[in-house]
Amino acid sequence: MAVHRYKADESAADDNVSSTKAKPVKTTAKPAVKKTAKNGDKKEKKVRKQLKIFAPFRALGRYFKGSWEELRQVRWPNRKQTWAMTLAVIIFSLAIGTLIFLLDAAFTLLFKRFIF
Repeated sequence: MAVHRYKADESAADDNVSSTKAKPVKTTAKPAVKKTAKNGDKKEKKVRKQLKIFAPFRALGRYFKGSWEELRQVRWPNRKQTWAMTLAVIIFSLAIGTLIFLLDAAFTLLFKRFIF
């Protein structure tokens, strides 16, 4: 049983760079062949075991590669935008701090006068 997959035609993409749609090309995958030899199985298991040892390093490499790609997509602010956002954070922090201070003073006064 053949499996059909479609992939983009690379030669068409090179000819027409402004084209957004790639032409589908039909490819056929070969069915998997099972090995029956015992020596092949032992070698295959050894290779799998060796690959499992390096799996964390490959995962770590993929992580750093993906992180680098994400950082390249970030639109970094210029100096003026950075100062504006910093000032906004400072003002907002002071406003929230003042609100919490006033609520704390009001509740303290309320509890001291009317409850105790």
